[in-house]
Amino acid sequence: IRLAACRPYICIDPILWLPMTTKERSRVVRWCIGFLPGKPVPCWCHRDGALTTTTHLIECFHLRAILEVPDTATIDPISFVLNKLPKKPPKEQRHQQYWNRIWPQLCKALYEIDFNCHPNEDFTNSNDPDPGRLFLNWIKS
Repeated sequence: IRLAACRPYICIDPILWLPMTTKERSRVVRWCIGFLPGKPVPCWCHRDGALTTTTHLIECFHLRAILEVPDTATIDPISFVLNKLPKKPPKEQRHQQYWNRIWPQLCKALYEIDFNCHPNEDFTNSNDPDPGRLFLNWIKS
C-alpha cells in the first residue's frame, strides 16, 4: 500500500522542507514511511475488537470526507493529500482556500491517530491549538 502512495516523479519531497512544526513533520514523515499508526492496538472507538490499522483509522476518523478525498482515490486519504502538497505558494485563491480547509484537518487527524495509537506515551503540550499555522502562513506569502 505504501508503495502505491509514492510520488509518481523524482523530487525532494515537500514534507521535508515545507514550514511546519517538528511534531507535525514527525507525524507526516512517520505516516509516509508506515511508522504511524504503528503496531495495532485496540481502537478508542471500541467497535467489536477494532484495532488501529490504517484501514480502520481511515474509516473511524472519516478521513475521506474530512480531507475531501474522492472515493475513487486508489491510495489512503492522507497520502492523497500529501501528494498534492504545493512546491510553491499557490496564487489562485481556490487553491489557497483548499489548503486553509484541509491542512489543519490533516494535522488534527494525524495528532488524533498518533494519540490513539500510542496510549502509553505522554502527549502533554503536544496538541497545537493552531495546527498547521506555519504552512498556512507560507501559503499566504
